[in-house]
Amino acid sequence: MGAYYIGIILICRIFQHICNKNVSNKIKSFSSFLKYSSFSNILSGLLAFGCIFINKKGFECDFVTLAVSAFSGIMLTLSTGFGIYALKSGTVAISSMFATAGLIIPCVGGIFIFKQTLSVWQWLCILLFFVSTYFLITASKKIHSDFSFKTILLLLGSMFSNGFVMLSQQLFAHLRPNGNVSVFSFLSFGILGIVLLIFSLFYDITKKEDFKKTMPEKNVLAFGAVLSVAVFIINQFATLAASIVPSVVLFSFINGGSTIIGAVVAAIFFKEPLNFRSIFGITLGISSLILIKAL
Repeated sequence: MGAYYIGIILICRIFQHICNKNVSNKIKSFSSFLKYSSFSNILSGLLAFGCIFINKKGFECDFVTLAVSAFSGIMLTLSTGFGIYALKSGTVAISSMFATAGLIIPCVGGIFIFKQTLSVWQWLCILLFFVSTYFLITASKKIHSDFSFKTILLLLGSMFSNGFVMLSQQLFAHLRPNGNVSVFSFLSFGILGIVLLIFSLFYDITKKEDFKKTMPEKNVLAFGAVLSVAVFIINQFATLAASIVPSVVLFSFINGGSTIIGAVVAAIFFKEPLNFRSIFGITLGISSLILIKAL
């Protein structure tokens, strides 16, 4: 069953990378991004709401669940935003690698929150990851001439926000071990989607923008719909797989595999060729991140 879950996740990763890159190429304004994020979050929230009734656990919610879910939702939106804008001047491979590197945040955060420890070897692996980024950055610069220090900041933003998403999931599991994951997902996606929609309306009013003119194109919303379903399936199946697959094996496949899939998808669909630096950087980066979890 674990292999079945991982297989579905990896198939969804293909759609995730294709949709992310296409959306990145087509989102032209901050107002459009707000509407796109609102649409995709509300759709994911509706899927989670449906699962609440399917699993028949009821709608269990308290202040802790609401607070952690809200934090997760905010970080999810930031992660989406940083990822979309980083892809405008960076390759899919480097964007995926930095998003995956978010696992460093819960590893370090665990020292202070869960009283976990990191060995010297794990700290060295974290350093090794940043060495791998040098090769990915130089490879990305050859493909995207507009790759700049701003791109690096966006990639770091993606890493940190994605890491805080992972940390919030870990917090929820720690504070509410018997909590309903679908309720957590509904609050993270759905409530934030509504807030973003309201915020986008006020943003258009203050900036005197035409709401209809700043609506994302229909094909962007279509990519957003596919992406919402893919992300929701990935999150749900990863949660299910976590209970039966060792974390090192699970991470190696769904995150390391995601970076490899992203690089292949980019080479086939977006003309981002793989060269020695990018392949070496991907191999070194994935190895360092797997070792952080394994050691």
